[in-house]
Amino acid sequence: GYYAYQHSPGATMRPIYVVCLAHAVVAGEWFEGVGDTAYIKALDTAYRTYTADPEFQSVAMLYSGDNDGLLEGPTWGAWWTQNSYGTQMAGYPFMPEPILYMSRQSQAWFFNNMADGTNPYSGGAQGWAPDGCMCDNAEPAGCNYKQGDGNVPIHDWTVEETLSALVMQSEMLLMTRNLSDMAEFSARFLRTSNFLETRRDPATGMTLFLTGPSSNLLAPSFGGWPLGNGRHAWSYLTGVSVTYTAALNRLIECEKLLGNTQLVSLYTSRRDKNLQGLTQLFDPSGSYLVRSLDPNGTMHGVVGQDRHGYFEASPNHDAVAFRVVDDAKAESIFATIDKLGPQLRPNVFMLPNTDTKGRLPGDPAAVGYDDMACGDGKTCGGIFEWGTWVNGGVWTTTEARAVLAYLRLNRTADALASVQQMISKFATVWRMDNPLVNFGLSPYQPSELTNQVIDNYGNLAAMIRGQFEYLYTADTLTLIPHIPDNVTTLKQNFGIRWGAYMLFINTTGVRSSGIASVTIPGAKADFNSTTVTLTYATLPTATDLSIQAINSTFLTASTPVFVSIAFRDAGKLSSASLQDRDTRHKTNLPSASTFPVPALWLAADTLKFRNGSAVTVWPSSGTAKGNATVFLPDSTWSSPSFIVDAFGTGLPAVRFSGNRSSLTGEVPLGSKKTIMGVIRDLGSLGTCCNDVFASWVGNVESGVNGLGTKEIDAGTVLEIDFVNSADDGSTNVAGKAILATLVFDSDGTALLSGNALCSESVIGPQGVPGFQFSVGSRNNGDLPYDRFFKGDIAELMVFNTTLNSTELAAAASHLTQKWGLPVTSSCSAVPNCTAKWDSAVPPTAVANMTRFSSSLQGDPELRQTLVADWAGLMIGYAHAYTERCSALNNGTYVWPATRPAGSVEATLAAYINTWTQLSQGLAKQIEKCHNSTNPIAKRLYAAWVAI
Repeated sequence: GYYAYQHSPGATMRPIYVVCLAHAVVAGEWFEGVGDTAYIKALDTAYRTYTADPEFQSVAMLYSGDNDGLLEGPTWGAWWTQNSYGTQMAGYPFMPEPILYMSRQSQAWFFNNMADGTNPYSGGAQGWAPDGCMCDNAEPAGCNYKQGDGNVPIHDWTVEETLSALVMQSEMLLMTRNLSDMAEFSARFLRTSNFLETRRDPATGMTLFLTGPSSNLLAPSFGGWPLGNGRHAWSYLTGVSVTYTAALNRLIECEKLLGNTQLVSLYTSRRDKNLQGLTQLFDPSGSYLVRSLDPNGTMHGVVGQDRHGYFEASPNHDAVAFRVVDDAKAESIFATIDKLGPQLRPNVFMLPNTDTKGRLPGDPAAVGYDDMACGDGKTCGGIFEWGTWVNGGVWTTTEARAVLAYLRLNRTADALASVQQMISKFATVWRMDNPLVNFGLSPYQPSELTNQVIDNYGNLAAMIRGQFEYLYTADTLTLIPHIPDNVTTLKQNFGIRWGAYMLFINTTGVRSSGIASVTIPGAKADFNSTTVTLTYATLPTATDLSIQAINSTFLTASTPVFVSIAFRDAGKLSSASLQDRDTRHKTNLPSASTFPVPALWLAADTLKFRNGSAVTVWPSSGTAKGNATVFLPDSTWSSPSFIVDAFGTGLPAVRFSGNRSSLTGEVPLGSKKTIMGVIRDLGSLGTCCNDVFASWVGNVESGVNGLGTKEIDAGTVLEIDFVNSADDGSTNVAGKAILATLVFDSDGTALLSGNALCSESVIGPQGVPGFQFSVGSRNNGDLPYDRFFKGDIAELMVFNTTLNSTELAAAASHLTQKWGLPVTSSCSAVPNCTAKWDSAVPPTAVANMTRFSSSLQGDPELRQTLVADWAGLMIGYAHAYTERCSALNNGTYVWPATRPAGSVEATLAAYINTWTQLSQGLAKQIEKCHNSTNPIAKRLYAAWVAI
């Protein structure tokens, strides 16, 4: 019942990050810690996507009441094996109820539709799906046994996708330890294993498997063994050996738990043959796995060879993520990945493949694969072009497994980069789409107002699981910490599921120094310097209700177990070492040249002054030589002052008094220019041109370009300052810390925008050259400097060019993240929150649900049920809707100007739709209670009727 507890009526659901910079303490809602603030916040954000959150889309938004399970996404009416694979495997250990229930339901569709040898494909024209084969995608009463795109008649059955379903189901059963379900699935597991055994080739000593085109996970990119003349024979696909081995490892443990010694022996023998065969699927140097091996000895996926010279990512990162290969092979695989650099990871995310000739993404001659059933990327064209779909498009289901692999090898920086890319580029703007085309930069369905698929939660979930891996066996759970050394305290405020228990884990110290002690109240753990092993039988006695819940369809009770891991080195990090990793304290340079270096670049965090000290020189980090120097013609003038904590976030600014306080200098600027400033107006007086920045040549009346503020009756607005005139913004910015942007072009158009404002286009002002400049004022003809700005300037960037939309977005992202500001909004009107909700949801629905939830929370048994969790989640979405809508209206959340009209309303509609879908699902749960003889179920139904 923690949803109702965490999201009680009237409580805020927005995480409040309390950061003490001296010790870099981060207190998020789901993760707390000391150390790298960016890392801890990324973990906290990742878990938020498994709750009802007012800012981010979340997994339960994929729930379908009609199907009583999760769907791939709003535009996809089914549940896919390969798309869900990475997210499910990463999320299972911490997946809260009722999301685990929803996942279990969808996962069951694969097995409920398992072929038995009599299932015709295409009316039997393409054969009958073999016994044990499962689905590319499934729904409650339907299944596709082949990948349906491309030249389907030559496609093999969904071999590796079937195996991925086997991995997911067996993993979930080992985690829940539901013996009744495990016994039920055991026979189905054997059928699927037997299906795979029919593919072993005697020519390889029964160690390798023959499969045909489109038998891989990212089908239909695999073309099998090309024979010429459009013919394709079967070959040895590495992914089948890797994924089957991962499945067998789990089946062995399931059968151990059931006591089926014969099946344990059978699966162990099959697994050992797989491992023997896997040695034949490494490249000639033995460094990494190839994609496939033809029976004539031709290898596909050997970097640098004349034909098929690409690198295939998925079998390699999967073999590492699921511990199919040992540590030495895992390191050699990633040494190869490192060497490939931007060929494989051009935009942070890992592509499924490099180009066959090693060409970089963007090279017009690149084709990606050269051995698909239809040919290479150019021959096939369309969605088969490199960088678009299964040939070089980004799939975050595979990225999830890559992140698990990163963290197994303690590559925490790679994992963090992946998650930050997902959050900043896709999650914050509700573009959670897959595949990500243009080599991972753009959504697949850009015309949709919002995008959401299960894939895109994968690397976020993997970031969480990867901190400890959580290796489940029949008797034990192994924790292998992979926390970065500059996070010296980490606490998870949620449980890790294992049978009747929820494990709450915290760590202290520097991970690489080795484990010194493990504390579990009422129990002991085995550990060495790198690993903690918990034995189920030695954990504290579970409550009766928790034990009943393992095999119950109604109960979700669990017994909490607190695990404290202390590393040998306590690791007191200095704030300086942490600031290097904190995105708000990075050096004053753009990353990866995503926007050009400004001509003039003034940043308050580069200054080293005591609080209140006079700022006489503000050095520029820009390309043009020249600093901003104080203008003090006489004693009536004063220097601006340095404020250590200007915005209440621990970050500094330079404060201008609004009365004869100015900095000046010389930087040559052309007619085209872009001015961006992180500012806060504190009461500038004057109805014109209180300039934050202004530039001109000679007499100001011959031409000035400036960005400033203006006092009006309603408050203070932004203003474009240009010769003989000015144009105003329309939103009151008084007292707000904002990012103000002004673009001057030579065609007579300027763009003025401020975050927490609407973007405003103003026709009229024209860019003119500049040489002299002022900060905090502007030259006014005969007067040296006046029209003074009163307020704080944290950072000022002046570019000697008109930034394009991509560069503007990159620069804005840099500044808003650094200074903790929201991004630029659009002018889309936000509808009335109450009217929008009430038009779709009966007015008494939320009140009744709140009363129902409260009645369950007050009962020691009923609060530990699926229905209680479900009701709490619904209340969470109702409050998240209200908070999001209010925050959009008051400027706490803002919406990018680049998003299409109607998209902001679409985000709100998603909460309403989720409430509606969850209402249907809850009704089904209540009906189950009504028809049950279980006494707790009966009491749940009575509580519902009473409301």
